[in-house]
Amino acid sequence: MRIKTYQTVSMAIKALQKKGFDADFVLDKGKMRCAQTHKNYVAKNMEIVEFHWFKGDSDSNVNSIIYAVKCNDGQQGIVVSDYGMYGSAQINDFMKRVKVAEKPQIAGSIHQQAMLMS
Repeated sequence: MRIKTYQTVSMAIKALQKKGFDADFVLDKGKMRCAQTHKNYVAKNMEIVEFHWFKGDSDSNVNSIIYAVKCNDGQQGIVVSDYGMYGSAQINDFMKRVKVAEKPQIAGSIHQQAMLMS
């Protein structure tokens, strides 16, 4: 399977939205909240279907991961997380507890993929 890579975060988000990942999720008091439905999800009720890694060059502060997630009730959406010095440890810790689909689509370097899976 060939993995689609995107040049920018916004391109990845638009493409995922076209695939049906149209809800936005934000971390709220230790749970992921769907911005559209206001429903909260714990990590065990979500699955990472696809994710894309963006690392800016030395002049850029763009260091992001875009997760396409599916919830146990069928809700699909996107979680955007920064990583590195300005990243959210809480979001990254939450996402490490979310099950990764058996065959997720992953875009990023091998080293970066190994970091996420650990």
